[in-house]
Amino acid sequence: MRYLCLLILSLFVFTANAQQKLSGRVFENKTRIYLAGVRIQNLRTKKFTETDDKGHFNIDAALNDVVVFNNFGYEVDTLVLINFKPKEVFLEPKKHMLNEVNVNVQQVQSFKTYDRDFHNQTMIYQRDNNGNLKGGISLRIWSNKKEERQQAKGAQWVYTERYRLIIDTVFALRNLSKYLPLNGDELMAFRVRYMPTVPQYTSSDFNLLRYIDSCYKNFETLPADKRKLAKLK
Repeated sequence: MRYLCLLILSLFVFTANAQQKLSGRVFENKTRIYLAGVRIQNLRTKKFTETDDKGHFNIDAALNDVVVFNNFGYEVDTLVLINFKPKEVFLEPKKHMLNEVNVNVQQVQSFKTYDRDFHNQTMIYQRDNNGNLKGGISLRIWSNKKEERQQAKGAQWVYTERYRLIIDTVFALRNLSKYLPLNGDELMAFRVRYMPTVPQYTSSDFNLLRYIDSCYKNFETLPADKRKLAKLK
């Protein structure tokens, strides 16, 4: 009877262990921005899940299981499970993607810029190249409303063209091909279909890696004829 109880207890412990849930949250390293849509897979069971909008996840696991965290634009990370405490996982952005996002925009520096402080005043305080007050004043000839509107329109044009240049560079085919498993007509179709607008790109909640990841998942669901550009007749 004693051995039977021990056997039942052992089976209970084993079953409980096998049914444990591993939970936690996934962040971007250094920034601590939570990451949605991270694919998490248990290599033993082959089961997988994804993080929610706040980076949280739950997955079935047992002690000593190896869990893999994989997300578009980030280095793959692995975790060997030694306990079931909630985990905080930090993914490192891929180096080449960081380099592509850091776009050089010196080509737009020659554009005529708009003085943000000038609104028909005859006097404004002087600022340095960084926009900081440096002492002294500048006298300006009075400008009518029409001239001010023209200046504002010119400033908006410069702003828009600057970001169009950035977007064109980030979404250049040679850059997209480095981190998308696409080429040829499919890569071109992806670029044409998903290149963001200036308002999209400059939105406060825009995340480049998350955006491309979401677009690629959508692209995969398209029928074959939609994954290529239509032939000109």
